[in-house]
Parts: sequence; structure tokens; C-alpha cells
Amino acid sequence: MRDKVISLVKSQGPLLPSQVAKQIGTNILMASAYLAELVSSGIIRISNIKVGGSPLYYAPGQESSLQKFAENLNEKEKRAYEYIREKKIARDAALTPLMRVTLREIKDFAVPLQINYDGRTEQFWKWYLSPNNEIQDLIRAQLELPIAPQSQQNQHEQLNIPKQEANHEHSKLQQAVQAQKDEQHIEPIAQAVQPEKQAPKQSAISEKKSVQKIEQKILPKDDLAEPVPKQKIKKDAFLDLISKFFEKSNINVSESVIIKKNSEIDFIVEIPSPVGNLLYYCKAKNKSRISDSDLSNAYVKGQMRKLPAIYLSPGELSKKAAEMLNSELKGLSFKKI
Repeated sequence: MRDKVISLVKSQGPLLPSQVAKQIGTNILMASAYLAELVSSGIIRISNIKVGGSPLYYAPGQESSLQKFAENLNEKEKRAYEYIREKKIARDAALTPLMRVTLREIKDFAVPLQINYDGRTEQFWKWYLSPNNEIQDLIRAQLELPIAPQSQQNQHEQLNIPKQEANHEHSKLQQAVQAQKDEQHIEPIAQAVQPEKQAPKQSAISEKKSVQKIEQKILPKDDLAEPVPKQKIKKDAFLDLISKFFEKSNINVSESVIIKKNSEIDFIVEIPSPVGNLLYYCKAKNKSRISDSDLSNAYVKGQMRKLPAIYLSPGELSKKAAEMLNSELKGLSFKKI
């Protein structure tokens, strides 16, 4: 399914989640979950502009096609869109306050530039499809600098125009599905079978096959940071609950990542079966009410890893989530702990 979504966006993008859902034969919720995963992986991109409240998803190289959706901008944004498209470059200091604000809103079409010249820095905006080598003279004209061949320019007259990133919006993943936000702040943890007096090792993710105890790992922010004293490490009650469940069920943990302390953890686990241990993706979430969106996101993550998925929680399934679990999410199991 993942490859099908990628192929669809590359061949027909930009697309809305509803269009993707129709093409791959699923609902909008599932399609949005797939798209959000691909955005966070950097495979596809997401627009700032909304069509009917939904962003557009497109592949690298399809940026010019976003102009087809400019009619969805509001009146003020359309004026800013037409202005930057015609002028190609705009000096922030010379704009009206309204135009400055509006250019910041149309992030798909107006790219900010910090221009360094003669020991000073100024903010400019450029049309998103204009390469830097085409706007050099336009910027020089606005700065009242002489336009001359590069070889004849004085060192103080040369402009330092930063290169435009291939995807200037990809760094703002808050535009993606809100459920993916917490995953930008991942705390690794390590599994250990040593006694409690032994401090957790500074490794990314443990690959221990058995879990008698799981200890949280806290990494220093930089090489100069002092190690956190062990007595200051607060226990994760939810992690302890999951650890006890795994021990009781003879489930071995291969990988684990704390998404949010005392709230959400991702695991790769080995579950015993008559044919040997089976590998599963496991989402553990400390919620009192599990929605269909929660299950869909876990299902998609399992699909991305090409593994069946398990959802663990002390909470109850909503009516819609229970219905979806029995109909659309055949590769997902739910276990209340």
C-alpha cells in the first residue's frame, strides 16, 4: 500500500487525502495516516495552502503545479501571490505592513531570503520558482548596488544569497497530521537485564532479546553536558506497566522508543507461537479512550515496517474504533492491559 501511495502522488500530485483514499480504496483517515508517514520520511511534501480545509500532498519536482490551487487563497493572499509572481523579488523594508504579513502566510509561493551585503543583512522575498542566479540583478537594483560582471565586483558589493532548500516547508511538520507531532521529540530507552545498581548504557536502542526490566535512557544535550545523576531519573510508571505485561506474556523486546514519557511507547517485539517467535510492531499508549485515529496510525506504522501490529492500552475502544478493528484493520490486534 505504501508503494501504491508513493506512485500515485508522483504520477498525479498534488493530491488531497480524499483523492488518495478513493484511488487506493480506503477511507480518508487511513489515507491521511499513510501520507503523514511519507511526509515525515521526506518522500513526499505537504503544502501550506488548503483546499477545503485539507493540505495538498506532492512529490519533489511538482512545486509548479501548486499554482493551480492559488484560487483557494483569500483575497489578501491572492494580492500578495500576484505581487510576488510579477515582481519575482520584494524587499521587506519597502513593503506595506499588510503585504509583509501576507507574504509570510503564503509560504508555498514566497520564499524568505536573508541577504548579506557590505556588513549588513536585509530580508527579501522571492517567487518560489525563481532560481537565485536569476534574481541577483533584481536584488542589486533594489539595494542600489552596481550591476557588473562577477569578476569586476568589489568584495563588499557581492551578495550572499542563501541557497533555497529543496523543500522549504518540510521542516515545518506541524502542517502534517497533528498526531505525528510528538514523534519529533523521541527519547530512546534501553532494555537491560542487569541489577538496578548498574546505570543504563548510552546507546540508541537496545537489542536485548529478553526483558526483565526496562530502564529509561536520558542522553545529554551535547558532549559537554554532565551525566544526569541516577537518583534524578524519574520512573516511568507506564513503562513499568508494559514491562510487567511483557514478562507475564513471555514477550521479548527487540527495540523500543519512548515517544512521550508516561504516555506513549513504540516497540518491536517477539511473540512466542507454535511455529517460533513472530515479530510484531507494538504501539503502547496510556489513554482512557482509544479512537479510530489511534488505531489507524498504529496500523499504518506496522504496514510501513511490513509487520503485523499490536495496540496496548489500559483504555477502552470507542465504538467507531471497535467497528474499524473488526472490519478494516485486519492486521492489527488490540489488547487492554
